[in-house]
Amino acid sequence: MDKLELFNKIADVVKENSVIKYTHIATLEMPWAETNLDSMDAIMMSVYLSEIYHVNEEVSKQFTFATPKELMELIETHKTVEPESIDEAIKAVI
Repeated sequence: MDKLELFNKIADVVKENSVIKYTHIATLEMPWAETNLDSMDAIMMSVYLSEIYHVNEEVSKQFTFATPKELMELIETHKTVEPESIDEAIKAVI
């Protein structure tokens, strides 16, 4: 599954009702401060991705990351399931 595409689609969900719209990033290596996602958005991204990949809640509460890539690597390390598709992943959080 394309992690960048998934990240951008989850960010769209997080920012759906926000005044500040999300602009898709081109790389997961981008510093978080440049993603147009604030600290609350970072929490929601972590929560949604943890739900999608069934990461233990206590584990996910300890996540610290400076880039989307670091978040995705934490998810990958601690996941207990792998969604079949991006569409399936999105349905898990909307």
